[in-house]
Amino acid sequence: MKLKIVGYFFFSLALIFSCSEEKRDTLLKLKQQRLELDKKITELEKEFGQTEIVKKVVPVAIKMVQQGEFKHYIKVQGEVESDDNVMINPSIPGEVKSVNVRKGR
Repeated sequence: MKLKIVGYFFFSLALIFSCSEEKRDTLLKLKQQRLELDKKITELEKEFGQTEIVKKVVPVAIKMVQQGEFKHYIKVQGEVESDDNVMINPSIPGEVKSVNVRKGR
C-alpha cells in the first residue's frame, strides 16, 4: 500500500516537472520568434525610411482672443423638499377675477 502511494507521488512529481518544462520550452520558442520578427521589422523600416511612416494628423482651428462676458449655465433637474408642510385654504371658496389696485398705492 505504501509502495503505491510513493509511486503515485513520484509519478505526479514527474508529471508536474514535465509540464513546467514544456511551458518553459514554449516560452523560449516564442521569445525567439519575437526577436526574429523585431529584426525583420527594423529591416523593413530602414528600407522604407522614416518618411513613409504614416502619422495621425488632427485638424486644429484657431480663433483670435477677445475680451467678453463669460456666461456659463448648467441645466439640472431635481426635487425640493421643505422641512415643514403648510396647507393654505381660502376662507370663502371662489375665483379671483380681478385685483383692483393701482401701481404705487
